[in-house]
Formats: sequence, C-alpha cells, structure tokens
Amino acid sequence: MSRYNDNSPVDWTCPIIDSVITSMEEAKNQAEYVSKHKQPKEDVHDEMILIIAELVDGINEIEKIRSANIELRDWGNEQHNRAEEVEEERDEIIRKNEWLIEEIEELKTTIEELEEKLTPTENPY
Repeated sequence: MSRYNDNSPVDWTCPIIDSVITSMEEAKNQAEYVSKHKQPKEDVHDEMILIIAELVDGINEIEKIRSANIELRDWGNEQHNRAEEVEEERDEIIRKNEWLIEEIEELKTTIEELEEKLTPTENPY
C-alpha cells in the first residue's frame, strides 16, 4: 500500500519510535563502554550487564510496536479504500433504483392510457 495515500487518523509513530530507540541505544552504548573500559567494581559491572540486556529487550519490543503500527495503518487504509468502494456501489444502486422508479411511473402511465383505450366509451347512437 502506498504511503502517500494514507488515510490514518494518527500521525506516523516511526519518528517517535526512532527517538526512543536512539536514546535506548545511547544508554546501552554508554553502559557497554563503562562495562568494558572503566573497570567498574564487580557488582556495578553485573548491574551494567543487566541494564544492557533490558535496553536490548526494550529496543526489540519497540520494534515490534513499530511493525504492529505499520500493519494497523495498512489495515486501516485498506478498510478506508473498501469503504469508498462500497459507497460507490451504494451510490450506483441508488441511481439504478431512482431510474427504475421513473421507469415504473412511466409504465403506470402507459397502462392507464391503454386501459382508457380499452374501456368502452358510451355509444353516442
């Protein structure tokens, strides 16, 4: 589905997700740097490893949200397009119905005229 024909009522969330991921990756990179280069005490080192793991898990979860948002947006656009198609079909049915009503009225008039022709008129004699 084209991104240029987007009918979603919400803004794109990817820039927000990108911002959060960037912040998390920066925190992860800083924690990795401290863990590898600053020779922290063992208990701090273990905590840094846990923080890194949590940040990686968080990034993965946010990527899942991004994918779900894209799927939801695509689904919504498909539903919008389908609704437009159904509205067009409805409008065509309404036009056809109006034409048929006119046709019925014309046929009623024709029947009345024919009935008048078939009705015996009074004999003037």
